[in-house]
Amino acid sequence: MGVTLADVAIDVRCGPGTEPLGDAFLPADGPVGVADGAATLTLTMRIDAAHLDLLVSGDEDGSEHRRSGEAHAWIVPRPRHLQRFMPARGSGGGPEAELVVDATSCEDGTVRARPAVHAVATWAAARGVMPVHAAAVARDGRALLLVGRGGRGKTTTALTLAGRGWRLIADDVCFLEATPTGTVVHGLYATAVLTAATVEGLGAAGWEGLGRTHGGKHAFRLPPELPVARSAMLGAVVTVGHGDGDPYRLTELPRGTARAAWLGAFAPALQTHGPTPAWLGASARAVREHPVARLTLGWDAGRLDDVLSALLAGGGGR
Repeated sequence: MGVTLADVAIDVRCGPGTEPLGDAFLPADGPVGVADGAATLTLTMRIDAAHLDLLVSGDEDGSEHRRSGEAHAWIVPRPRHLQRFMPARGSGGGPEAELVVDATSCEDGTVRARPAVHAVATWAAARGVMPVHAAAVARDGRALLLVGRGGRGKTTTALTLAGRGWRLIADDVCFLEATPTGTVVHGLYATAVLTAATVEGLGAAGWEGLGRTHGGKHAFRLPPELPVARSAMLGAVVTVGHGDGDPYRLTELPRGTARAAWLGAFAPALQTHGPTPAWLGASARAVREHPVARLTLGWDAGRLDDVLSALLAGGGGR
């Protein structure tokens, strides 16, 4: 099957038994091809318990990241799986990614919600498309990026807005691409990972379940009636939370605090790639061009919609 990220093709090849993992990706808009001569990523997913037996011990705890030049591998014991990224080798060969699972991990919500996310993010980063830990929604072609620490309400806010006419780009992992006309926010997965409280609050119990994650959350495939968008131009950035100010009041963060919020969003990729000049430049540009506002959440979805719609309509930037 073919999907795209930042208008570049990903050729997803599902081995026997891994076909459900392919359904986690957002469908491509129209035929998938190589854009502007860029190399297509080939992502292969397969079940191979014997291969994992050689790499993952039953008593290990915590994932291991190995790097050799531009090649990366993640060995994850819980749920047991392997992700690899291999850059283009030789003449005519493109970059490759691989996800190896066993029958049990193939059914785990962690893997099913975002298959091969580390390997794909590494490929994207090598192309200058920055993976960030954030949720994002769009309205009228403009994106609202929700950043901040886990558990503060990013996913709940994004899905609440999607239920009020916004389009969901991503609930947890986005990709930012600098273009001559501005920063574009891209999504990749048509899934969401929710706490039990969020499932109840959003009435998501009827969505198609993908299993429990290793952290105890619930993974779902987005329902057909929920509007989604693959990409949108970044218009505003907000960090959300409860109990730290007047509800629904937006406050622009000081530059230093805003920079910390951006670095927190970039942190997972920075841990993989290190603070290279490209990444430091991207974070400095993000703070300069896209200041961050703080919003204290309340329980009135209508007011939340109004406040963030006004922010997005006003540009949300300097």
